[in-house]
Amino acid sequence: MDEDSWRLAKNLITLALAQPAADRDDFLRERCPDPELRSEIESMLARYDEGPDFLDIDGSGDDVIDLIPGESIGPYVVVERLGSGGMGQVFLATDTRLRRKVALKCLHAVTSVAGPAGAHLLREACAAGRINHPNVATVYDIVEVRDRVFLVMEYLEGVNLIARLKRGPLPAGEVIQLGAQLAAGLAAAHAKGIIHRDVKPSNIQITPDGTPKILDFGVARITLDVPTTIQTLHGTGRQPGTPAYMSPEQTIGADVDARTDIFSLGLVLCEMVTGSRPKLSVDRPRPGESAAMWTQPLPRADAIDPNVPRKLADVIARMVAIDPRDRFQSAADVQRALEAANRPRRSLFWWR
Repeated sequence: MDEDSWRLAKNLITLALAQPAADRDDFLRERCPDPELRSEIESMLARYDEGPDFLDIDGSGDDVIDLIPGESIGPYVVVERLGSGGMGQVFLATDTRLRRKVALKCLHAVTSVAGPAGAHLLREACAAGRINHPNVATVYDIVEVRDRVFLVMEYLEGVNLIARLKRGPLPAGEVIQLGAQLAAGLAAAHAKGIIHRDVKPSNIQITPDGTPKILDFGVARITLDVPTTIQTLHGTGRQPGTPAYMSPEQTIGADVDARTDIFSLGLVLCEMVTGSRPKLSVDRPRPGESAAMWTQPLPRADAIDPNVPRKLADVIARMVAIDPRDRFQSAADVQRALEAANRPRRSLFWWR
């Protein structure tokens, strides 16, 4: 796929994801007359839930790095390839100095830290590396070898949340515990002025001891002061991230703050406890409007599944409020609300 076709494909994929699943085939037939390109787009959409990061590739996706076991990347020795996604490939490696396992992420689109993309990546990696929290995967290093840039990250065993969700919803108590820890991790990032902007199941790893870790700050926004002013819902361009988990303001390209991560985490928690991810109800824009506006609130988790405890459903509903002013205003507030939802209700007749 050439660059122009890939640009068109990304645009069509983004638009298709805003359509109900049942309408996507008709939408693509109408918008994409090229059957070969349409077939590729349909294939990508079919794989979307497995790894939606493909939307962030800056090229054709054919740029494959073939590192063999035993090969050295600076002080890191490759053990095996763990997998690949839109942004690059990930390898298991050994740090020969500290004798520990690490994950090497090779980015397709960045060939030098000297260029604009590389300089941005370096800034992002340094910022993520400043976050020291048990629920955030640690970034150790960034190295440039043979015209390739590698992020060196904490190697995490366990299961990715997207794989865990394939087995069905999680118990409400487990969702509350995991959600509180994830909120704590986001609060630590926000305290450093870092907005993740891509909170989704595939960016959450659950370690063997049950600890959730937030991954991939590759599209994070860094600011010295996290804005708390009200953000307009009219934007000038699409924000980086994954459309299915974006807040309304992020989807239309408006400036975002910590509350966009809160919205995305709310979608993830709803999916965890119900097995279903609620979707924004989109009204068609009126003539002259730059973007669609969302007027309908998302369905409550306990409306999707009546077995969801009301306290948990209340927290999720506030997290995914359409207007950022109606959400929790900090991830720390989310953490406290979830912890409170997990406490047993005290009876008025406790002395009996």
